[in-house]
Amino acid sequence: MALVAPAPEEDFGSDEQISKQVFQTYQCRSICKGKPHAGDIAEASSLSAIPLPPSDYPLWDALPAEVVEQGRLSQLQLEGVLYACTRHQQVLPNGQRAGFFIGDGAGVGKGRQIAGVILDSYIRGRRRHLWLSTSTDLHVDAARDLRDLGAHLPLINGC
Repeated sequence: MALVAPAPEEDFGSDEQISKQVFQTYQCRSICKGKPHAGDIAEASSLSAIPLPPSDYPLWDALPAEVVEQGRLSQLQLEGVLYACTRHQQVLPNGQRAGFFIGDGAGVGKGRQIAGVILDSYIRGRRRHLWLSTSTDLHVDAARDLRDLGAHLPLINGC
């Protein structure tokens, strides 16, 4: 009976090297206005290799200059607002506006991005907005995000 030596374990390097292969530090390449995001953000290397499609949405025509200049929305968040607003321009066959899913991780500022989309839409005359959350505690966060962007809008909680 012949003995077979086990195959040597493949060496992929340290966990840090593997992480660098799988993830890249996020760099905003679609807009040049605004301030960088305060936190360290990573994205999958496969995503960072693909450029975002161009957008001709006139975001800067509606957002107050201080929101951008003072960094109330970071470049990362502005990018999310830009592409959400671009998508909302599409009207579906049933007459409704197309939606946009923000699936960013913790600490990116999904609430700020939603507040930015609402602010842009409100300034353009669209007055009806619906912000759903799984937690009633997030009502306070939503109110803060809107207020911090200068959107002092009436909010209804607990419908």
